[in-house]
Amino acid sequence: MRTLLRHSIYASGNFGKSTLWSCLEVFGLFYFTDALNLNPAIAGTILWLSFVWDSVSDPLVGTLADRYAGRVKTARPYVITGAIIAGLSFITLFALHRLGGGGVGLIFLVLILFRTGYTLVDVPHNAMLALITPDNKARSLIASLRIGFSGLGKLVMSLLAAILLTQDHPKPEEFETLALALAGIYVASVLISLIAYHEVALTQRKPENHHTLTRLVKIFTQNRRLISIFTISALTSLTTPVIGSILIYWGAHGPFTLAISMKGVGVLALSQMVALSVWTALNDRVLPTFKTAMLANTVVLLAALALCMVGGMSSAHSVSAPLAYSLISVMGFGLGGVFMLNWVLLPRAIDNDPLGEAKDYTLSLFGLFTLTNKLFMGFSSQISGLVLKAWGYSGENPSFESVVGMGQTLLTLTMFGALGVIVLLALSETKPRAPLMKRTPT
Repeated sequence: MRTLLRHSIYASGNFGKSTLWSCLEVFGLFYFTDALNLNPAIAGTILWLSFVWDSVSDPLVGTLADRYAGRVKTARPYVITGAIIAGLSFITLFALHRLGGGGVGLIFLVLILFRTGYTLVDVPHNAMLALITPDNKARSLIASLRIGFSGLGKLVMSLLAAILLTQDHPKPEEFETLALALAGIYVASVLISLIAYHEVALTQRKPENHHTLTRLVKIFTQNRRLISIFTISALTSLTTPVIGSILIYWGAHGPFTLAISMKGVGVLALSQMVALSVWTALNDRVLPTFKTAMLANTVVLLAALALCMVGGMSSAHSVSAPLAYSLISVMGFGLGGVFMLNWVLLPRAIDNDPLGEAKDYTLSLFGLFTLTNKLFMGFSSQISGLVLKAWGYSGENPSFESVVGMGQTLLTLTMFGALGVIVLLALSETKPRAPLMKRTPT
């Protein structure tokens, strides 16, 4: 029972991280285009460049933590420093309207500060999934708890947004109040989570046994499952973050209402949480992990197809709440399984490393994994902005057709991403055929 409590406290850090992350994922592009009146392509580019920096800083933090583990032995200094930087810069980002938007350069600078602080917390916290316990069943449970707390964080964010933001067209001041509340939740959550792992050593290696980048690359390239998992994570990160943006834009100017969309973000998060028990039960108990992941991606594909069809057959604000929530809940059910299983697969690949050395590079590998996720999330933001621009979107006077077309284009991207993951999973688990034995003449 004490172990379960400790693992739950550790996983609760995802609650705070999710409140900030999901707010930017859902409202970031919309805030830039409709509150700060930025060009959609420029807004998407700013978000993408901030993700590029984020992705560069992830392996940098992981590598430095591995290299200097003899001096900084625990995650405490990283988490405390990062939480303060991320919380303050997040509040500042949503207060830039007071400076008339602050200009593109200032927006980008504040985003960089936020991403840096977030990374200082995120990389060591994620790596603890492999360090806090060596038991794979316990890791599966912890991964489920992490995704559950992430869903809860997204749910709380959506509920606060529904309370604090005007339902027809949110004001910049309301976004500022929302950011202040979420930043407070974030700092409290990650510091409470630190209680569970503040004494866990960042590495089991001897301090003098520093690794080299060449060795890390060799470990990565010779581990077939690591390559497959990183590729799968890249596809997921590229094609699923667009769902939140689609909901908000479709609510403000498309087939949904903004009230339905804001509550829909909560439904999405709640369905992810509820689904975890199902995916956890299926994983390894009913189906192998890779087949469970294939099933989860199939659900995402079908949900995206259904949303695409409903959007194309609707007029402005005509989709009923029950239909919208049903489709969104199916999407959330699939996404919950996809996210959980991606994190379950990574520690297993590290444990089963053919060279037997991957455990010595846990933080570096988790840093690279986080890099992959965030880099392709950045590409996702860039694609969303470019698609909005291509459809002629304008925050001042958007047309219904452009908003629906944008959503259908991005949903098609989600479908192709899910299909690609299914194919990769099938190929990665296919065992090579044994070579045919030549018959010797008698």
